[in-house]
Amino acid sequence: MKNTLKEALRPLYEPMLKDEIISVLSEQDYCCMAPFVGNKFPKTPNDGIIYYGRANNGWTTGVNNNFDEIYDDGPTGVIEYFGSSPFFRTAGKAFSNFYGEDWYEHVTYSNLYKIAPSAGNPGTRVCNYQWEYVANIFMKEIEILSPKIVVLFTNEDWGWKFLFHANGNNNPQLLLSKTWSNYSIDIYKIGNVYYLLTEHPQCKPEEVHADAIINIIQEVKEGKL
Repeated sequence: MKNTLKEALRPLYEPMLKDEIISVLSEQDYCCMAPFVGNKFPKTPNDGIIYYGRANNGWTTGVNNNFDEIYDDGPTGVIEYFGSSPFFRTAGKAFSNFYGEDWYEHVTYSNLYKIAPSAGNPGTRVCNYQWEYVANIFMKEIEILSPKIVVLFTNEDWGWKFLFHANGNNNPQLLLSKTWSNYSIDIYKIGNVYYLLTEHPQCKPEEVHADAIINIIQEVKEGKL
């Protein structure tokens, strides 16, 4: 699955890396990432989970690196952050409920925006530079991996544009919202894929957030949604 996705993404990444507006960002210490596909990610269609963040915060490969280096760097970049990041801790608490301690081998991790500074999220200008590329990359990741569930740990401001694009540039229909703490998870279904649009875990109650995600995934698995 990793190699299949890699070759499907190559013709989408390489023009982005060579784009004159984007490539110069290496001089400003920007970096690029590719998705991390677990070795045990399901091969059957419409199965498995992909979870997304907003952007790669401090990845190790620069914008001027070639695609193979960027793609192969994925596992190293992810594992380094598991214990220290509320993002990965919350994901782990949710997905380990279904997959156990090696949960990260069963799921795929990616970000909506692939080009970001060494610290923090890309600003509006840089997001706009890469939009046409990352929109197509997002669609290709969904197409090739064929998940059942996509969890967007991004909040609505970051994630809605991608859902709109995935739904043929039309507003997707909201199935329902599930509240947790003072927040909510909005659930959409586009084609056969359930999209859970939720908050970024930073400074949020991790256990409550994870439990809400677990309950929704369980309902999907039981055919209740």
